[in-house]
Order: sequence, then C-alpha cells, then structure tokens
Amino acid sequence: MPAETARLDRAAAAKLRMVCGFARRANRGRRPGPGKTGGACDNGRRTPRTALRMTARPRLSGPPVIRAMTPADLPAVLAVQRACYPPEMNEAAAVLRERLAQAPDFAWIAAVDREIRAYLVGYPSRLGKVTPLGGGFEPPATPDCLYLHDLAVAPAAGGRGLGSHLLRHALAVRPGWPVALVCVQQALPFWQRAGFVERRLADPVQAARLAGYPGPARYMVRPAG
Repeated sequence: MPAETARLDRAAAAKLRMVCGFARRANRGRRPGPGKTGGACDNGRRTPRTALRMTARPRLSGPPVIRAMTPADLPAVLAVQRACYPPEMNEAAAVLRERLAQAPDFAWIAAVDREIRAYLVGYPSRLGKVTPLGGGFEPPATPDCLYLHDLAVAPAAGGRGLGSHLLRHALAVRPGWPVALVCVQQALPFWQRAGFVERRLADPVQAARLAGYPGPARYMVRPAG
C-alpha cells in the first residue's frame, strides 16, 4: 500500500473513533421516560394515524404549563394515550370521562406551546388497593394514600421533564401522604428515582387486578413524608 494511502486510512480511522466516542458520550446517562402508570411511552410500536402528531418531533419552545384536566381536554388526552400504549392498554373515552367526574381534583395535563403533551390522573385511595385496567375509580370514605393510575408523556415531548413536573404537582396536592401506583412498561427506573419501592400484595383480589395488566406490572408505594 502506498505511504500516502496508508496515512489517509489512518486519519480516517482516527476520525471514526473520535465520532463514535462522541456519540457514546452523548448517549451516556440517558434515561427512559415514565409509562400506565406507569406512563412509559417507549413501546417501540407504530402508532395510529390519529396519534402521529404525538410521536413527531416538533420544535417545542415554550415552558410547560400544568393545569387541571377538563372534559374538553379528553380528545387530546386520548391521543397521548394512543401514542404511549399498545391497543390492549388503551382505556375507553367513557372510562376517562367517568374518572374525571369521580375525582376532578386529581387529574392534570401538561401543555407545551398550547398543545397537551402529557397527563396524570389519580384519586384518594387505600394502600394495597389496585384500580383494574379499564375500571372506574373507587374513592373510599377514609382514604389513606394518593393513588396515581396513569401518567403518560407523548413521545414527541420526551426529555422535557413533563412527567416529573406532573408528579411534583400531584405530590404537592396531598403533601405527606403515601402514594401508590401500578408500574408498567419501561417506567421502573423513573419511579425508583422518585422514591417508589415495589410492595407485594397479600390480598388475592388485588393481586388478580395487578395481573390484569400486561406484564411486567408492579405495585409500588412511595412512603409518607
């Protein structure tokens, strides 16, 4: 091989190593977003046409706005749900509407540039109780925890911390309360960073409800305080 060609090959190899090293450093430390509830929206599937705008990567410039969910928000909330979950985990519009009526003070959306990009719904409940997938909320007379049923962030808005913003907002509504949820998809690291730990369900009825979620599904609790 001529000397000049060898020098060019060595230079190209060195440049390739530099580019690969930069890519590894750029990706280091990236974490998956939250999902039912889990909210992890990275399910690696194609979404329906109605949800494509939730998966496209627009230029989002404005700060997130957290506010209470209203019935008028439900079409956009359903679009976020379709973008985040496989069909077997999508819950019907009538179910979401009923839950909003049952616990209107525990449903929020996160908007960016006036577009709803994430939501969180929950209600006061009892520790050890699981809301079944597709089931209505059952607020008890004497709640002892805040139950978060669904946190979802549209893939198009990933990396902006919308899930964390919504979680902080919910925790501030009932400060000092323990918080429970069912973690699904790839959301485990998100909830662990937020202080949630997995807890075994002794009641067979509640364990059966948990098993109704496509696995793996975990019942998790964030202690009071």
